[in-house]
Amino acid sequence: MRVLICTSFSLDKPSAGLNKMNDLISSLKLYGVETYISGFKNQDINFKNKNYEVKGDKIFFKFNEKIYRHSKSLSINVNTADFYYKNLDKIIKELSIDLIIVYSTFSTLIEPIINISRRSKIKVTAYVGELFNFSLKYLFNGVLFMQYKAFFFSFKLLDGLICASPSWESYAQKINKKFVLLPTFINLERFKDFKKFNNKNFRIVLLSNLSKREHPLVLINAMRKIEKLNENVELYILANKPKYSLLNLRSFFLRIKLIRLKNIFFTGFLNNYERDKLMSSADCFVLLRSPDLESKFLFPVRIGEYFSATKPLIISSVNPFNRFFEHKKEVFFINKKNKHSELVNAILELKNNAKLSKKISNNARNYGTKYFSKDFLGLKVLKFMENILYK
Repeated sequence: MRVLICTSFSLDKPSAGLNKMNDLISSLKLYGVETYISGFKNQDINFKNKNYEVKGDKIFFKFNEKIYRHSKSLSINVNTADFYYKNLDKIIKELSIDLIIVYSTFSTLIEPIINISRRSKIKVTAYVGELFNFSLKYLFNGVLFMQYKAFFFSFKLLDGLICASPSWESYAQKINKKFVLLPTFINLERFKDFKKFNNKNFRIVLLSNLSKREHPLVLINAMRKIEKLNENVELYILANKPKYSLLNLRSFFLRIKLIRLKNIFFTGFLNNYERDKLMSSADCFVLLRSPDLESKFLFPVRIGEYFSATKPLIISSVNPFNRFFEHKKEVFFINKKNKHSELVNAILELKNNAKLSKKISNNARNYGTKYFSKDFLGLKVLKFMENILYK
């Protein structure tokens, strides 16, 4: 079986989406499935009078920014769709593709790929994850149009859905589509070579771009209270420090809130080795979410990374997390209201209770090994694809 994953993101720039699809590729490889992934290349490349280049399991194409410029999101999808309009037929024939997975919840990418694939009698599925909340930003930049057209129309044209969360499973059942659940992958190999760290301070590591949905102010206020209590706790954030910029008032406000906080450190960009090393040094991780539409439909890839590092995770008790895990078993839940005082109590309890911390860490590792492993999920996706192709 030969599978093509069609994306609208860069294949040479690290991202959660790329990491997850690379894990999917390697999981399917365990069962003899040859999988390719297509996406654009940020770096300059000479395609030698070709529109794309195949390198191993990657198909690179050049992103053309000049075709449509309403917004970045809409531009990326429409321009990427233009590439597939012109080249997907050729790629299908050249690589003898049997099935296509579209990595998108946007109609502007899904529908063109369905139309082109149908001409070659190729089955099409989609990996579905984010479903954004309503906002004026998403209304005006076209995101709401693209995702809700897909939700109410485009997905019904597919042969099946690869679901990031149980909410997508329920949706697939409602529209009478075949589905498989693919929340995240665990990868213990990434962390096996790092030695045990003996930190002077209790260390929290956060993989975050400090977006609004991650409640950075809750964590900042929690750290402020912890410093007042003279507790030896430090926070490392794998992101750039917010800037004093009047062009970005949210960044400006976050920077002000960081004033006089001594134990919060920003790493900026880290390569994969440095990133994994810092994660290995953590005493715990934190992941905050609200009980909203975005949280309900998306299962963050980083949960698999946190479980792989075998350190306890403090996480908001919202759907879908509370449908997978139990409090003080695989994770440490705090209330969905995300009060900074409760987060403080959770951090200090793990800091002062090494036995509990180890128990949660080991349970998370065991849970991930059982349900998020490449052999387990790869087999599930394989059976799903066989069900589409051969039944």
